[in-house]
Amino acid sequence: ILGAGASVYHGVSCLLAPHEIDSLPTALGVLLAAGVLEGYTLSVAWHEMQVEARKAEMTPLQYLSRGTDPLNPAVLLEDSVAVVGVGIAAAGVGLTHVTGNPVYDAA
Repeated sequence: ILGAGASVYHGVSCLLAPHEIDSLPTALGVLLAAGVLEGYTLSVAWHEMQVEARKAEMTPLQYLSRGTDPLNPAVLLEDSVAVVGVGIAAAGVGLTHVTGNPVYDAA
């Protein structure tokens, strides 16, 4: 919840008082590092879910919806959302840089 609050605060403050990105290389570096780390945790979660699905004699999709242990699907879905979020953030930073319009970074 704290991260969501900080994100909303950043978005609203950038919409009310737009400013350019201070350091594009730093922003992209942080997003790249986050993408690599989140991508790695997603691959580990996917592997673990495949192992558990095989043990339960299910496909990964079946295990995702009908598995008895909710932990692995929850971790997989959370990591998936995190990877998508990093992609959206990178797109916003990239669009802000290309267009010069800071609204994309605020969104």
